[in-house]
Amino acid sequence: MATSVFSAIDSAAGEIRLLTISPSESQEDVLICHLAPALLSSLPQYEALSYTWGKPNVFSDIQLNGQPFPVQENAAAALRRLRHEKTPRTVWVDAICINQMDVREKEGQLPLMRRIYEQSEQVCVWLGEPTESTELAIQELQSELGVDFVATGGKSLVNNYLASLLAPSHPLRNISSGVAWQWFGQLENELQKGDLRELMSRPWWSRVWIIQEAVVGKKIIFMVGGDSFPWGAIEKALSRIRNGTVGLSITTTVTVFGTVANPETYSANDRTYQLISRLRSAWHAGSVQISIYELLYEFRHLECTNQRDRVFGWLGLARAGGHFEDIAPDYTSSTRDVFMKSALSIIGDTGTLDILNCVREWRGVQKPPNQAYAFSLPDQAKYHDVGAMVSDGPGTNSRRGWARLPEGWERIPRNEQRLGGFTMLKTMWKGQSARYYDHNTNTTHEESPLEGKEPPVCRHVALQREVPPGWVKTWDNLGRATIKYDPARTSSSSPPQDLDTSDLLDSLPSWVPNFSAITHLDPHPFLDWSDTNPLYNACASTPATAVPNFNNKTLTVEGIHFDTILAISSPWHPTSPIISRRAAPILSTWETLALNTSLFSPHPCPYHSSLLEGRKEALWRTHLASSPTQPLADATKLRPLMEAWYDRTSWATHLPALEETASQTLWEGISAEVDVGKQHWDLHAELRRQEGYDFDTSGVDGLYAELIKRIQAVCAHRALFVTRRGYMGLAPWNARVGDAVCVLKGGKTPFLLREKNEGLYSLVGEAFVQGIMGGEVMKGDLVMMRLFCLI
Repeated sequence: MATSVFSAIDSAAGEIRLLTISPSESQEDVLICHLAPALLSSLPQYEALSYTWGKPNVFSDIQLNGQPFPVQENAAAALRRLRHEKTPRTVWVDAICINQMDVREKEGQLPLMRRIYEQSEQVCVWLGEPTESTELAIQELQSELGVDFVATGGKSLVNNYLASLLAPSHPLRNISSGVAWQWFGQLENELQKGDLRELMSRPWWSRVWIIQEAVVGKKIIFMVGGDSFPWGAIEKALSRIRNGTVGLSITTTVTVFGTVANPETYSANDRTYQLISRLRSAWHAGSVQISIYELLYEFRHLECTNQRDRVFGWLGLARAGGHFEDIAPDYTSSTRDVFMKSALSIIGDTGTLDILNCVREWRGVQKPPNQAYAFSLPDQAKYHDVGAMVSDGPGTNSRRGWARLPEGWERIPRNEQRLGGFTMLKTMWKGQSARYYDHNTNTTHEESPLEGKEPPVCRHVALQREVPPGWVKTWDNLGRATIKYDPARTSSSSPPQDLDTSDLLDSLPSWVPNFSAITHLDPHPFLDWSDTNPLYNACASTPATAVPNFNNKTLTVEGIHFDTILAISSPWHPTSPIISRRAAPILSTWETLALNTSLFSPHPCPYHSSLLEGRKEALWRTHLASSPTQPLADATKLRPLMEAWYDRTSWATHLPALEETASQTLWEGISAEVDVGKQHWDLHAELRRQEGYDFDTSGVDGLYAELIKRIQAVCAHRALFVTRRGYMGLAPWNARVGDAVCVLKGGKTPFLLREKNEGLYSLVGEAFVQGIMGGEVMKGDLVMMRLFCLI
């Protein structure tokens, strides 16, 4: 790569380079660009590009300062779309404006990144080039009301091929079936909204570096090919997905006590967007105190080529909040050392051990297969027969719909342009506008392998998104997804989010969170880092006394060995929301354990009052991880509501599974919603049956909704334990009998420690212990204060 185009710049003085793109009326013309230095303090006028680099070693040449200069494919495509026809355009692009061959310059420019994006006139987010059906998503994003396929008659924005995917299932072909009208409306919805979901799954949304760029930018413009739309357009389009009204179908949402049954039906694939939106709102409202814990913990699902960037990528935002002042980008240090230094830096900055609340067990966790999803209807059609005869269940007439092809079979559309007039219409109605390829035998067939077979039961449209085994989803450098059959590879999305054990991360000390690892067993943090009034204060506001020894990777902390785990339940690993305990039988065993007073005899029960009643109250407070400073609600209301949640009389109806709603008419869907909605009345009846019930039920539904949401958040992927002294609490799933319950200086919650050798402990994780979350231990006898050496 040529380097003579780069003149020296002074990063310490805030000097950067800006790229000017010369205009051209033809997109195919060679890109002619010029680099020039600029001081950020002089407030230069420019735009900043946010994009993903893509696969390495795929280059296109541009003319830079009069010399040929190779840039990666995605950057070149973005520059062509940015180029004006008549006037020059000045932008900042990291791959060109920073000399990527100069490590010192890269480390010097990295701390300026926040200012670069913050001072830009606008941030141009390049999502990539369009696909054959992206036009529907763009129309959705550029419209205030969204796209109405029926109203448009499928005009130019739905070509013949897309129309052919709907035609076999059209209600006019299934006029005797009320289910067909509802199912077709859902299929139409999937066509219209699928490519919006697909845009939201493009690689840009999965990268660490885009967070800072999107958070601080004054104005965000998304670009897909030659089209663009503002940041706010996404929220409007996503709200239309959630509302679910489109075309011939009104997709009913079965919701009870704020819990949505089958949320995957209305999923917008917008987790990263929502996280960024929250941070953008805080940043532009003048609050630079963005939680460093939120950045490090909540964004572990994002990807980066260099794992050190899981710390370095947050430097700009963290320093605005007073963190990481002593951390400098250093790519010569190992990732393990970077993670260790960052943890120690945070402890020093805050005087707390809150960073220990981010520790999660990841070593040896068997990660389940990463299910890939095809959101675009044309991609789903590759592994479906779109005109198969399907059944809606016993005693129903068969109709045309979508059916999953046998393993190894692929639907290959014919060239629609070769079909004209009546021939095209006939093949579309019968679903015959395709051939079928059997990868098992490498043979092509004119008929579907399902033809003439017993009609399979129709599946819910949302389940079509699940990419079947043997198929893989990949993205090219221009952001476009490809679904193809390749059994030699995994069916997971690419690139996978594996648990990172490279670069010595598998030898991280137990007290250092692995910011590159996220598992399906991670419990939700007890601490709400966005709340300036903490829920818990187990350490009674005593500052952390943590002494690191970087050579042997230890951290010595001071605190009290309060108790030891005597018995522990099986952990609860929910896979879906529940509205009462009856849907999670394992939680009933928690009650049995908590109320077994013989376990800790002869110690007295710490929950005073009458023995049984005291432990019952401690149990429901434990289920809620009740805060001593911010109680959820008045105990007189919570106690009977928790008793209702135990569901001893089986008053609660189960939430319908997705497959149960696959073959419903609109009326049946509404009836199901009404039936589940009756749970509100059943709850009131259940409360009235309880002895001592004497309060107004107004607001009870909302409180119960808050209650079940809280239980799910704090109990999921945790186990209930009882200590030798009779205390009960919540532990991470990896806790064991014999683990020490410790209250440490600087720790807002207790922590579980496991002795490895005499005086040496590993950190198991954070814990909730009913009765000691408000500083009670630290306010007692301090004679027991001691040092723990964490390894």
